[in-house]
Amino acid sequence: MPEKEESFELYRYWQILWRHKWVVLLAIIVVFAGTVIFTSRQSPVYSASSKVLISPPAYLYPYSGTGQLLASQGLPYSQDLPYYINYLENYRVWMTGADMMDKIREEVSSLYPGSEEMSFSMSVSTIPDTSIFNIAIEAGDPELAKVAANASALVLMQENERTFAIGLETASELIGKQILGPLEELDRLRGGSESSG
Repeated sequence: MPEKEESFELYRYWQILWRHKWVVLLAIIVVFAGTVIFTSRQSPVYSASSKVLISPPAYLYPYSGTGQLLASQGLPYSQDLPYYINYLENYRVWMTGADMMDKIREEVSSLYPGSEEMSFSMSVSTIPDTSIFNIAIEAGDPELAKVAANASALVLMQENERTFAIGLETASELIGKQILGPLEELDRLRGGSESSG
């Protein structure tokens, strides 16, 4: 008996829908037309991306030559990994900061004249278990998206080289001071032994 009642209920619903088929059809047409109009009025968004390998600082490699990476992962030694992950995260945040964005916009303007009034958005992420940054650009102009992705990678590489070189200079100065201290002490001791002998 309950099955008959359910089928009767479904039949009644079907009759009601069939009687009001024009209302249902009109609602479908309105939704479809609204979707088409809304979609056609949106400006297209183009995207481009670049990937950049970041050279880690030399002081993360105390047991090997400067900048040597673990062959399998491109990461520093495991004892330094938590610090290095923070280093990459700091680098990512710095990359999307105002100072870097100004440098990137300046580079984009030099490579793509007339792009000063055009806008683009940039997001930076690290590829898990690597020291590779993925720079994603979205813009309303396909050429601007391409140029901005390339300019972002170029600026990041230049800044990385500059930062890495500063780190090496600082490390060289530190090593020089560490070597000079004992040498001066040795000279002082030699001078004292020559005068007493």
